[in-house]
Amino acid sequence: MNKKRIMAFFLIFTALMFANLNTERNLALALPKQEFNPSDTLNVVTTIGILQNWAYEIGKGLFTPISIVSGLEDPHTYEMTTQERELISEADVLIRLGIEGLESWLSSAMDSILEDNLDLVVITLANESIMEEDPAADESFLNPHVWMSPIYAKSFVKNITTTIISLDPENEEKYLSNRDNYLYDLDDLIKRINDEYKPEVEGLKVVVHHPSFMYLFDLLGIERVAIIEEQHETEPSPEHIQNVINEMKEENVKTIVVQPQFDANVISQIVSETGAKIASLSPLLPAFGLTSYISLIEYDIYTLQNPENFTESTSFPFISAFFSLMLLSLASWLLIKKKK
Repeated sequence: MNKKRIMAFFLIFTALMFANLNTERNLALALPKQEFNPSDTLNVVTTIGILQNWAYEIGKGLFTPISIVSGLEDPHTYEMTTQERELISEADVLIRLGIEGLESWLSSAMDSILEDNLDLVVITLANESIMEEDPAADESFLNPHVWMSPIYAKSFVKNITTTIISLDPENEEKYLSNRDNYLYDLDDLIKRINDEYKPEVEGLKVVVHHPSFMYLFDLLGIERVAIIEEQHETEPSPEHIQNVINEMKEENVKTIVVQPQFDANVISQIVSETGAKIASLSPLLPAFGLTSYISLIEYDIYTLQNPENFTESTSFPFISAFFSLMLLSLASWLLIKKKK
């Protein structure tokens, strides 16, 4: 076999090995967006995967909602595609959080979306009145990650159900049954948080990379000593990193919370000076092979209880994907050159 062909196949094999290291984290980036099922009673679109899961639980047997943001993409900086705009233009219902700065990719396009789809019903779940100031931040701000509280989740599920029934009253009984079953599951989750999980983690002190988990941690009695990220999508200053390290040493913090949506490239420095372990949580679906809100909350709590030693793959989840693409590109070039 020609040496170039052998090299090409070797590169492909190596690329697949690297890609496999982060299959779950990279899968959402490769999957095509869904299409509506013609048999659905309503065409429902959500902005993020957790809202999709709530809508799915409400519409079981009647419709299957579609999420624009897959879960591993950053909803703060996401850019909507033409295909996704078309999807919303065909929808009966759009479910969004409605929090400023979190879905800016949608807010900037809402006027034109409503012009394209005059019949679109928009369900906005949250506003500033339910958001709380984040005491762990250097500069006070209203923390927008309210969906991470199962208590708020119950309220959001009720609001979604009410609007869905107004659009499809013929199936009211089914929607209410689905809602009540899911509210029972959420109540069970809240009970387990209070009776089982909280006694095990209450009083735990952590440092977080991004302030996604304030509402969940408050329920668990977990104290966030500091936030590594000063501003979203901005590298923290050396002074800020040193302040975080100093606080961790003073408060004897041994757990750093990171998430796959963000590149935590300062973690290694902090770990080397504090000896902390890493708990990799997610505020979004799908993540870590999880597809339901309840399983996500349970996974996040379990991971908090079982932090791991720092590795490069913990804080750089997309490096292997990038390297895989580079290897595949080189392999393709070699094969094409061989044909010539």
